[in-house]
Amino acid sequence: MKQIVTITTVIILVLLSQGCRHRTKRLEPYGWPLVDARFDSLSRVAEQNMYTSVSLDSITRQMDSIAMASPDNKNELLARTHYWDACKLYMNFEHDKADRLLVSADSLSTDLYTKERIKSLKTTFTDFKSYDSFCDLLRQLEYYASIGDLPQQGNTASTICSSLMYTEAPDAALYYLNMADSLYKASRNKLRSDNLRINKVTLLCIANKKDEAEELFQQLFSDSTITCNDLAHELLLRNHYYFFEDSASLFKAYDIRKDVEKETLQSQTLTLLYEALIGEYYMNHGQLDAAARYIEKRKIDPDSIRDEDLQLAIYEVDANYYEAIGEKDKAYDAACKITYINKNIAENQQPDNKIYTDFLNAEQQTRAEKKSLRTRLYVIIAVSIILLLSIIIIGRKWYSRYQIRHRETLRRAEQRERELMSMALTRQQGDRIIDYVGNEISRLSNQEEITGKDISQLDKNLKLHMLERENMQNFEETFTKIHPDFYSNLRTITPDLSDNQIRLCSYIMLGLNNQEIASLMNIKQSSLRQARLRLRQKFGITKDDSIQEFLRQITPPRALTA
Repeated sequence: MKQIVTITTVIILVLLSQGCRHRTKRLEPYGWPLVDARFDSLSRVAEQNMYTSVSLDSITRQMDSIAMASPDNKNELLARTHYWDACKLYMNFEHDKADRLLVSADSLSTDLYTKERIKSLKTTFTDFKSYDSFCDLLRQLEYYASIGDLPQQGNTASTICSSLMYTEAPDAALYYLNMADSLYKASRNKLRSDNLRINKVTLLCIANKKDEAEELFQQLFSDSTITCNDLAHELLLRNHYYFFEDSASLFKAYDIRKDVEKETLQSQTLTLLYEALIGEYYMNHGQLDAAARYIEKRKIDPDSIRDEDLQLAIYEVDANYYEAIGEKDKAYDAACKITYINKNIAENQQPDNKIYTDFLNAEQQTRAEKKSLRTRLYVIIAVSIILLLSIIIIGRKWYSRYQIRHRETLRRAEQRERELMSMALTRQQGDRIIDYVGNEISRLSNQEEITGKDISQLDKNLKLHMLERENMQNFEETFTKIHPDFYSNLRTITPDLSDNQIRLCSYIMLGLNNQEIASLMNIKQSSLRQARLRLRQKFGITKDDSIQEFLRQITPPRALTA
């Protein structure tokens, strides 16, 4: 019993040691190279909560303490800690602080994947709409695909979709949205997948597919997983207001924003956007006093917002509001802000046309190549089918001719077998004639006078006897044509066979019965049985074995040609 326990313990220890040796070398399903067990575990939690409302402050503090206590990998771990801090700062619209942290992270890290993630994060939250960034995103997508990093593939495809969303290429944006959705589902990131469904309804509205968009809106509103997520529900309601001018959706979204509001720049920016939109709603309905409560009472200055599109939307509302209440100076200042923002947009990023035009040209070329490849494939398949059908038709014709030749060969073989039978029966008739002649000679010798008629009859019978000899020769020649090596093989196996025994073997090969063979050989049935018994003894076969089957194994019949 102790030995069994000892052996089992040794096996378990060996398996555990092998499992430690073959431990995954990177954080699955991401591309982070593993460094420290506790730090890697925290990285996994940070990845899962990157695009949620969960705070990463406690996680990054733990990461920082682990990094400071690690003598060998301190710089690399600090770089990753700075990465997560920068991620949350970007999401809170604190871009300046985030940029400084990423510069520090890039200088500390020596790992290629870490540096690529730093570059991807900066591209995602800064100038992803520029053409150069668009090309860089395509390169990043290829890189993450090469290392099998599904989450980052999904994030990059989603960013590419965002860069194309407000261009004149909604189909291209939808292509990358579907790609990102499938990647998120493969990596089991349902939260990001649900957010992409909201982006999809936005794309349908941009593509002027309002019926499909409204149907998808209703599906999303009835999905409890989205309505229970405050951020996703708020975004869905906001988009429904944008594209269908549904004021009820606007006020519901604003109520959700107030309930989850935090003292962050991101939250304050969204609150400022809602207040501008609600103020615009009241202004359009002639309720300027109500509009003033939302437009003039702001907690932050719109200039502090990093997103120029949001700035533009807010200042357009301001310009219209101050124009409506007659404050020309403030309206002029808002108009100047709008002009300045539009100028920055024109200077900092190339026209959207270049993004989607180059992309569509590349896509068109790719589709043309795929179409050409499909055409070649169809041609190859068609030619292969034609060749296969030709082979089948030719094969069937050849087989039909072969069957005809085979039937003709069998017919000729049967005909020659019948000729042999006929010759054998003719010989039997000859033996009868010989007996008859012998009897006639005996009878004539006892007669006192021999007439001419008797002599003529005897001459006739002798001629028939000579004809029978010729028939026997013909029998042997025909038999040799059908079984060319029979006689030689038979004499090789049993050289002491007599002529009568060889003749008996020929008759057995023809399938004649005992009565026919006894008649042809002019012997009795009992003598034939003795002859067959002697053949068995010479061939070394038992009583139960067939002599005919034994003889057929000596040499098969030759196939006769047409």
